[in-house]
Amino acid sequence: EYRYKTPIPLPAGTRGTMRFVYDNSAGNQNVPGRRLVAVQYGPKSSDEMGDLWLRFVPRTPDDSLTLARAYRARELGRDIEAGEVLVARRPGDASARHALGLAYLRAGRIPEAISQIADALRLEPGHLEARNNLGHALQLAGKPSEALVEFREASRLAPGNDVVRLNLANALQDVGDVAESVDEYKASLALNPLSADAHNGLGTALAALGRFADAEQQFLEAVRLRPDHPDAQQNLRQVRTLR
Repeated sequence: EYRYKTPIPLPAGTRGTMRFVYDNSAGNQNVPGRRLVAVQYGPKSSDEMGDLWLRFVPRTPDDSLTLARAYRARELGRDIEAGEVLVARRPGDASARHALGLAYLRAGRIPEAISQIADALRLEPGHLEARNNLGHALQLAGKPSEALVEFREASRLAPGNDVVRLNLANALQDVGDVAESVDEYKASLALNPLSADAHNGLGTALAALGRFADAEQQFLEAVRLRPDHPDAQQNLRQVRTLR
């Protein structure tokens, strides 16, 4: 690492470059097995993973926000680019397809996300995280019934996972099956009683069934566990006007 004693101002349009040199010649004693191998970009230390990191000191809070937004956008673009390279190189790798699908999902490219995650599941049907994330992607695509199918399968794969049961409960509410959602929220809370989101979700389901006093208790618990939970706070105010 190299650090300047005094930060150097960088005017708009400044371009930084870095040159990486790899010595894979026969004279390099560190070359594994003294043999040449094809190396491409990738996340492993055996891949080509040279990178340059710069630390910036923004002048103003607005500059900090601009830098943060630009950084996130660039990193997401890099993730997508790297994911596309890996999938093209290893089309039968379920993990690579799932990672690319997640990057598309974060970028709001929902149809592409669904396609890649579905391919990951075709290759590895028991991939729990992919099953769960496909459900989220389908929800964002406005396909709640299809999402519910994925969350049910995720719950079958991991019945002891409180987050998976919570996602199933939310999906059941989305399709109007409130009674079953209550059971799933309770199952999630039995696994993790400290989940503010599960208490809030159970409260909304109970309120939809007209059980306002029970719903209020769930919202109170959600706020107790997470005082800054905006949905629970709003739901608590609303249910108190209905009692």
